Amino acid sequence: MRSNLSTADVWGRAARQAGRDARLWLALMVLFTLYRGGLLWWFRAGLEPGWGAREVALGCGRGFFYDVIAATLLVLPSLSTGVLLAVWRRERWAAGFRRCWVWGVVTVSVTLALLNGGFFREYHEQFNQWVFGLIYDDRAAILKTVWRDYPVLWLGLCWAVAVGVIGAGLARFTARTGGLVARLAGARARWWRAALTLALAVAVVFGARGSLGRRPMQRKDAAVTRSRLINALVPNFYLALKYAIADHRRQSDPRRLPDWLRDGGIRGALTVLYGERARTAPDLDALLARTADGQRRGPAPRHIFLIVLESGDLWPLLPPYAELGLMNETRRLADRGWFFSRVVSAGAGTMPSLAAIITGLPHTGAAQNYQPLSRRPFPTSLATTFKRLGYRTRLYYGGLLSWQRLGAFAVEQGFDEVRGGGDLAGADDALGEWGVPDGVLFDDLAARTGDAPTFTLVLTTSYHPPYSLDVARLGVAIDAVPAALSGAYDGRVPLREFAHLRYADRELGRFVAQVERAYPDSLFAITGDHWSRRFLNQHPSLYESRAVPLVLYGPLTLGGAGGERLTPGSHLDIAPTLVNLVAERGFTYHTFGHDLLSPAAPPFALGADVLFTADEVVLFPAGADAEQARFGRAWLGAAWWRLLRGGGIDD
Repeated sequence: MRSNLSTADVWGRAARQAGRDARLWLALMVLFTLYRGGLLWWFRAGLEPGWGAREVALGCGRGFFYDVIAATLLVLPSLSTGVLLAVWRRERWAAGFRRCWVWGVVTVSVTLALLNGGFFREYHEQFNQWVFGLIYDDRAAILKTVWRDYPVLWLGLCWAVAVGVIGAGLARFTARTGGLVARLAGARARWWRAALTLALAVAVVFGARGSLGRRPMQRKDAAVTRSRLINALVPNFYLALKYAIADHRRQSDPRRLPDWLRDGGIRGALTVLYGERARTAPDLDALLARTADGQRRGPAPRHIFLIVLESGDLWPLLPPYAELGLMNETRRLADRGWFFSRVVSAGAGTMPSLAAIITGLPHTGAAQNYQPLSRRPFPTSLATTFKRLGYRTRLYYGGLLSWQRLGAFAVEQGFDEVRGGGDLAGADDALGEWGVPDGVLFDDLAARTGDAPTFTLVLTTSYHPPYSLDVARLGVAIDAVPAALSGAYDGRVPLREFAHLRYADRELGRFVAQVERAYPDSLFAITGDHWSRRFLNQHPSLYESRAVPLVLYGPLTLGGAGGERLTPGSHLDIAPTLVNLVAERGFTYHTFGHDLLSPAAPPFALGADVLFTADEVVLFPAGADAEQARFGRAWLGAAWWRLLRGGGIDD
């Protein structure tokens, strides 16, 4: 080198910078550990019975390795820049860059930590694909809801204080070298410097992988305890966000096959579903074709209403919770019609479930309402099928049709008429962040239902944050939990929120009675879009936390039949069930589902992240047996292919 400085001096400068970044890494590890512990303490009421110190230690121990990855990746830009600038004798520049980097990392970390905490409060998970609701959802409504439901000003103050205190502290802490680092930086022996450099390289490799083993730490390694809550808190929130982004990109990119199709491709998946027919079928749509059995139980209904209740739970209809009186009207209709109590929603949120009902395609993680192929009706589309049966098809939504581009999406999928909250009579003074009260929605729908046959898909809005209805004035307030349930209620969900479900149910019953008086030959199908994530306590069973109701009511159409059915089903099964209650023998239609009133209905149903059978519910794919998992992967793979690549099945 031309420089009159020795190699030892160059190494010493670089070592000092690396030592300061090591202090940043250590500080981040402490902060991440404290954050996980804070979340665990804050949500401790959600811990399952039987948990103990062992589960907490296992979870925190495994979480350490995820924190190592996050801390290492956050420090690497500062480490590499600082070392390079030190080699070029620009230590002041290195110090300035590190100071800016520290403030940036602290600002982003505190912001994400705060958002992740709020996300966990609502979804009981750290960041997942639902974070993309900020892109696809009604951002103005979300912000208004957050403003009403959270102490935003206090949280903003806490955020500012946390950023200021942590940022200033880390900036000072990382500006100093420390005695140990100073001694190491002054090492003159070449072998010692080589050993320290190798140790740093190994540490970086270990940190970036979270492991020195054969493979790096992966998402599946988080399930280390019997507690779902502890397992959910194991990954670092940075990595949880990374996984969410990766999932979204993989499931929305037609060029990248999902895991479901990695083994046998689309032909292999279709062979699992349809046997040898799949080998000679010209396209996927030919395999989806069905023929109505013509076994109608009564005259074809004049009006069909498929009513999707926002956050429509099944659990309030179950005997242990009937005393709450949350869904008395739905229970009355269920007792007089067909009640399917083993139904799972297509998705874990409103739009994934509603889009699956509209298109007839299972939800696979991709946003159906934003896909290019969704600009034209699919052969499985609900509106297209019932239009061919002679019905004028309508979609009614209590909110604004701009939400998730629902209005445009419904038109693209074949609906003749689309009405939203802004179009409804009486909505001028009643339109809130997420829509009009259900009473306004149903009044407008009833007034616009005449003699001409109609098929109407309805999505309600009242049982949804910010839960701003005056439940006392509306006469649906809940003053106390019945004595038999007082021990089960932990107070986490205010009773006034449950009262909104009681209101939605009452207005539904009033609407059904009004239409039935005018048009007794109507048919009603009632379900929920997903479970509300609200229960009497934080320990619902898997069944209680996933099942949605399906009620078919229409005495003339159903021929007086009634009773509870344990046939497992999903949202995808509603359309074929209704078709076979309406169509003449020989009518052809397309579906991914099955007629739930047919003896040939399959023994299990898949939706969201669970699989239902007649007597159990398990997480999918973790709890499914080999045959169920094989079928489920093929089913999801075929749906993904049809949504993103079309009907052709040439790999």
